[in-house]
Parts: sequence; C-alpha cells; structure tokens
Amino acid sequence: MNKAGEKILGYSLEEILQINLWDLIAPDCLARAQSEIQEGIEDQGFAHQEIDLIARAGERLTVEVDFRPVLKNGKPAACQGIARDITGRKQAEKRIKTQDHFIRSVIDLDPNLIYVKDQEGRYVLANRLQPDGLPPVVGELFLGGEFIASG
Repeated sequence: MNKAGEKILGYSLEEILQINLWDLIAPDCLARAQSEIQEGIEDQGFAHQEIDLIARAGERLTVEVDFRPVLKNGKPAACQGIARDITGRKQAEKRIKTQDHFIRSVIDLDPNLIYVKDQEGRYVLANRLQPDGLPPVVGELFLGGEFIASG
C-alpha cells in the first residue's frame, strides 16, 4: 500500500500487513467482492469493480478497484491492484440524482406546460400536463424534436 492508501484508510503500512483485507470490506459488499475477485483470478485477467470499505475511523469509503492475479508457476498466487477513492464522486452522483428527481417532481406538478429545448431546437424535457379531460402529456412523447401527442 502506498502513502495515499494509508491516508485514506487511516492505517499505516505495518498495520495493514497485520489485517486481513477482507475485514476492510463493508459486510454488505463482501460476498459480491469475493465472488468478483475469484472470477478475476480464475480468468487470469484484469477485473474491475467498486467496493465499499470501512476505514479505521469507521467511515464508509467507495473505491474503484482494478486488479489482476499474480501467477507463480502458472497458478494464481496473489492479486495486484490499484484502488481509487471515488467516495466524493459517488456522493455527487447521488446528490445530482436526488436533485433531478426533485426538479422533475416540481415541474410535473405545475399545471402549465413546461418544456426545455436544446441548442438544436430538440425537446429534451417536458412536464406532465393534464388539462381537464385530456390524457397526460409525457416528455418522452417527443420524437426527433417534434411533439407527438397520443390519445
């Protein structure tokens, strides 16, 4: 492990060497992580996955791991890999998804037609509009930039 790994996880190299790395994986991710790592070892190729780890202070971190088996006499003897902390990216993705859902809810509740066009004039967003007695109009009913109403 390098200095960045020590800083992220909160363990020194000496401490990590005394820890079973499986114990760092969040319990709800352990079975999937073990299965994917085993598949990568058996395939003797590179594997890629996201794993949640529990750092020394107890915080949950999401890391993106690329690894490959190290062969000895033609058989897997160990794994070598790189892990990148993507916790901030995953948190930002979650915030954006929540914000998108909120915005969608707000515009869908507005009784007026709300729509957005891109620079080429194509509809990219529209609210559900349900005037009295008419079926809902859904933003997905746009085709090739033209509004298609269905009844």
